[in-house]
Amino acid sequence: MEFVSMSCRYVSALCRSNQECTIAATTCAKAAETLVQENEKEYLELCGQSCDRCTLSKKAREEWKKAVEKAGLICGEKQSEVYR
Repeated sequence: MEFVSMSCRYVSALCRSNQECTIAATTCAKAAETLVQENEKEYLELCGQSCDRCTLSKKAREEWKKAVEKAGLICGEKQSEVYR
């Protein structure tokens, strides 16, 4: 748990330099502290919140979804039709 906590603090420190990621970085740092206190449930909740707020994570999820749709593993949203 100590290694994971240290890793979270490191990632948080890296993300703080990006203005779009300050909230996610703060949440990640809080998650690291809850893990030190051995509160795994709260750690997982905070970690999930941090990932949801992370712009890089969102971009990665969008790229993954496009790749999965392209591979035909899931159906994409129906494209709107344009009428002339």
